[in-house]
Amino acid sequence: MSTDAVGALTQEPLRSCGLSWQKLAYLHNAVTYPREHDFSAEALHDIPDHELITQGSSIKEVGRWTVEMLLLFELNRPDVFP
Repeated sequence: MSTDAVGALTQEPLRSCGLSWQKLAYLHNAVTYPREHDFSAEALHDIPDHELITQGSSIKEVGRWTVEMLLLFELNRPDVFP
């Protein structure tokens, strides 16, 4: 599911899935940050791994491991060792 699809959901369906209010806030952060900062694969292509890890980890409740998985599987950077 894309961040646009998740961002379009209202709180009711997400709460009915068992998400707490705090988890909803974290999810909102994870969805809005890439929209406000150009996080497209094209924009991220030339940014070094360490810089992306620092920037991505600055999103509340998004950790280094999550950003490394993005690097591996979305940006096809096989030299990342999580």
